[in-house]
Amino acid sequence: MYQYGPNIAQPLSEVEVFAGAILGKNGGLPSRRQREASTEMKDKVERDVCFTVTSILQGSGASPDQDRDEALARSIACVAVAAEEPRNLCPKIGKLKSFAYVAAAVCLREIDEFHGTKMNKIPATMIVRV
Repeated sequence: MYQYGPNIAQPLSEVEVFAGAILGKNGGLPSRRQREASTEMKDKVERDVCFTVTSILQGSGASPDQDRDEALARSIACVAVAAEEPRNLCPKIGKLKSFAYVAAAVCLREIDEFHGTKMNKIPATMIVRV
């Protein structure tokens, strides 16, 4: 947010970073420099989000099958962490919300997968207890 902002004292908003478009404060068309920075920033954010999703889904990578089975639990834990109040806020930025959205999206996908594929494998007596 600071790296691609118009100046050091004015970081980009989280929406600009997450959307991958530097909107600017002047309201006109983006300059060539802003378009190039937007493209570079969008690539970096996409790479970081992909890494985050992969980390939630696969965990440490010690045992791929076991880690994949624990993806739902990990995604729920990430949503819980994202919902907590931050201890240290970044100056001029505040609380970042995009991690919560990414974690929630992964969690919802894992819940859908749990209901679609794994519910057929769980005995009915255990489903009632849950």
